Amino acid sequence: MKAVLSISRLVGKNLTLPILSTVLFETIDDRLVLRATNLDIGAEISIKAKITEGGKIALPAQIIGNFLSGVGGGDEVQISIDNGNLKVTTGKHKTTIKGMPHDDFPNLPQKEGDETATIPGNQISLGIKAVLYAASQSDIKPEIASVYMYGDTGDIVFVATDSFRLAEKRIHLDKKQEFPKLIVPIRNASEISRLLEDYGENVLFGVTKNQLTIAGDDLYIVSRVVEGVFPDYLQIMPSGKTTEVVVLKEDFLGAIKTASLFADKFFQVKVSIDPTNAKFAVSSEGDLTGAHESNLDATLEGEPIEMSFNARYVLDSMTTIKEDSLVLTFNGKNKPMVIRGVGDNNFTYLAMPLNR
Repeated sequence: MKAVLSISRLVGKNLTLPILSTVLFETIDDRLVLRATNLDIGAEISIKAKITEGGKIALPAQIIGNFLSGVGGGDEVQISIDNGNLKVTTGKHKTTIKGMPHDDFPNLPQKEGDETATIPGNQISLGIKAVLYAASQSDIKPEIASVYMYGDTGDIVFVATDSFRLAEKRIHLDKKQEFPKLIVPIRNASEISRLLEDYGENVLFGVTKNQLTIAGDDLYIVSRVVEGVFPDYLQIMPSGKTTEVVVLKEDFLGAIKTASLFADKFFQVKVSIDPTNAKFAVSSEGDLTGAHESNLDATLEGEPIEMSFNARYVLDSMTTIKEDSLVLTFNGKNKPMVIRGVGDNNFTYLAMPLNR
């Protein structure tokens, strides 16, 4: 059931090609193979099954998904095809689901190009989830409405930006491998992350100019990639710092959340740092809401600075940082605030200041 629910999320309503709104069920040897695609991304999941007679059928994804959600898991499921319909029998249910002609169901593109790296699938999922929220939601610039992946001295680096903030996550590989530069559209990256979330086995990457394939023992994913150049974000990564703050994550998180309640329509919160007077404050003010300021205990170093940020952008990064304490670094006015977990150099988050 989990496999059906997982793969059915890839499809959508397609009035011109209704077959793309279905999940294809097919028996191959001793396995039940499920396949779905929207032509931008597709996946195939195979499940060990007892096959008495082979067959193939395309079923509406919404109906089969909602049906299985209502039935619940735990029971053995028996399925059979009768006159183009699927008959499903569990301990408490007998159901007939009308199928669609499967001859028009498109084949998934097969692996092409060089097979570049072998990596645990759940590590790919972890890297994508760490940065996905920072990608642009607009398709005007496809290269930043995406997740950028590339190899760097034994690491796979995941990056996303919408020009107002940037997230970078590094996943260390047990052995040094070549990994290509890839730009994966955010919707596809999100589905890849979901499909690989619990997949601890290794998957094999294959890459061409416009296609990515991910192959495991019982899972196959193919996705379009963006033909373009990701911005040279390393140019804006600060090489130094003029001010540094070390603060408990929960204290900073609470202060930002509270300040956001009083923020203006731009969700603007102000961060004020004065190491000489041991002051670290988070404040906000809105014409319709009032004003608020939180003073936090923190370790402060460097020059005094005062800058404003979008509270939502700051809060987004907190879900990725698992450490109890944060390091906030600044490199002068109008430069981004850099957020990291104390002792963790594998995740870096940049938030650009608001100039309002």
